[in-house]
Amino acid sequence: MTETFGYGFMFPNDQLGAFNPVAFIISQMLARVRTVTLGKVMGVTNSGAIIPAGTVDVQPLVSMVDGRGNATQHGTVYKLPYFRLQSGANAVIMDPMVGDVGIMLVCDRDVSSVEASQAAAPPPSMRMFNFSDGLFIGGRQPRITLIAKT
Repeated sequence: MTETFGYGFMFPNDQLGAFNPVAFIISQMLARVRTVTLGKVMGVTNSGAIIPAGTVDVQPLVSMVDGRGNATQHGTVYKLPYFRLQSGANAVIMDPMVGDVGIMLVCDRDVSSVEASQAAAPPPSMRMFNFSDGLFIGGRQPRITLIAKT
């Protein structure tokens, strides 16, 4: 980023008129809403066994960026449930492995009481759009480049 853009994420025209400052505030608030991002599996509780789906430890891959353009990596989010395709007593068991990259879906409210009770429940806190209230879907190994020895 260059210094000609203004201070942080604010552009010079964001201060002009009655609409632009309000639009800037709204865009800054929306930037805090997390919905979906990519994540890398750092740990997993299951390894394909015929048992209920477990959890994964995931590191979000899209870094945070400050107003000067400096990137900071997220820490690991622990014990996220992961998706298994299931219907009745049948399931496709393809548990994630360490190193897989997949999608982290982020719920809009605290889901810990639903996870604990396995039934409808109110959110136990005012937490919103937090990585801790996520679900991991899928997983693929990053591309592996083979180097031939000569």
